[in-house]
Amino acid sequence: MVSSANTSFSSQSGVLFNKDKTTLIYYPLGKSGSYIIPVGVTTIGGNAFTSRSKLTNLTISNTVTAIPDSAFSNCTGLTGVTIGSGVTTIGTSAFYGCAKLTSVTIPNSATLIGDSAFYGCSLMATVSIPSSVTSIGTNAFRETDLPL
Repeated sequence: MVSSANTSFSSQSGVLFNKDKTTLIYYPLGKSGSYIIPVGVTTIGGNAFTSRSKLTNLTISNTVTAIPDSAFSNCTGLTGVTIGSGVTTIGTSAFYGCAKLTSVTIPNSATLIGDSAFYGCSLMATVSIPSSVTSIGTNAFRETDLPL
């Protein structure tokens, strides 16, 4: 828990944010279950969720503009993700190694899917890629069950 007197950081339900809660900095290793990134968050810190094996479902709010490199890599318990309509970029290795992730819908706002973004999502059998996506990186969907 961050003191309300702290001028740089804040926390909500054990999750660390900058003071005005526009940047999610750190999601605790021991937190389990589903998580909804709060409305108002525009930025997810790099590696903020990396290797959070107890995270099972995730909703990324519409105010988030990009999913940074490796943000959710190796979240081995993650089965479902809802990506908000504000996201334009899915970074390199963003969901790398999320072996239980079965499907994802890319929002119409997205233009870029980075290298290895969903590499190793071995149970992923469906993905919806809108026409707004103009760039898909190398190995973005490698080692998935997608019929590519």
